[in-house]
Amino acid sequence: MRMPIPEGATRESLMEIGLSRTTAWRALGRGWYVPNYHVRKVSPDSEKFDHRSAQSAALMVFYSLFLAWGSHKEDLVQEATCRIWEVSGVSTDFPFIFKVAHNAMRDYVARMRRFHGDI
Repeated sequence: MRMPIPEGATRESLMEIGLSRTTAWRALGRGWYVPNYHVRKVSPDSEKFDHRSAQSAALMVFYSLFLAWGSHKEDLVQEATCRIWEVSGVSTDFPFIFKVAHNAMRDYVARMRRFHGDI
């Protein structure tokens, strides 16, 4: 949901309502901003979530795309399964679940590289 920039707003006034410096600068140029854009959205649905299918999808992603990270298998699968649970209220469609698991594992690998160097 786009929010218009109030008349006479400055970058500092936008930063006071929670926007980062860069986001405030861009919002001033566009004339609008999206509140809580960078906040992670979680919409779990315990009735739709199936732990076995989520874990099997995560294992499928691991064995097809992340086998080189074998020493981190449990962490990658856990990260993907957790993210699948977080978005379980959005969709249970397999291509969507596969993409969520892939992105969760990719983000985990990027985080490991960023914190521990090129491993």
